[in-house]
Amino acid sequence: MTGVIGILLRAANEDDLDLQQELDALREAGFWISDELYSKILSKGE
Repeated sequence: MTGVIGILLRAANEDDLDLQQELDALREAGFWISDELYSKILSKGE
């Protein structure tokens, strides 16, 4: 089973989306992501 963040990472690694933009949209919609996790996700998506 893969969660929302895992799906976004997979798509970002295939150059299908802007990972930071999508994470920001999730946060704005109320999806809680710690600052530490946010930074780790962005570094893995590069």
